[in-house]
Amino acid sequence: MKKWFIILLEIAVLYAIFSSPFVRHMFSGVHQTLSAWALKASEYPKQDALTSIRNAVEHERAAMSDHQQRYVDQITETSGQALRFHQLYCIDGDKNPFIYGNALQKLCMELNKNSSRLSS
Repeated sequence: MKKWFIILLEIAVLYAIFSSPFVRHMFSGVHQTLSAWALKASEYPKQDALTSIRNAVEHERAAMSDHQQRYVDQITETSGQALRFHQLYCIDGDKNPFIYGNALQKLCMELNKNSSRLSS
């Protein structure tokens, strides 16, 4: 009986401590930090795929004009933009006024290769 009373008392004390505003405030910072780390870890495959695409089209990018290079940078900035470009210009075959020919084919090939990593 005495053990149960001590265990219940310990639970009540721990509950009182952890429900205090100070402890909640202290743990909220830890929670936010851990959430940010988890988000960054989940985004790593997408960022890795975008870097892989940028590196693969570097040869074609070097032959492009400045505004075309900025456009490629913009496309490969986020996975959403890369997937949208892939859908519009590689799958649907819409005409792109900035990138065409071999550069477009190479970019589409790399986007197709990495599309599963971009959409995960």
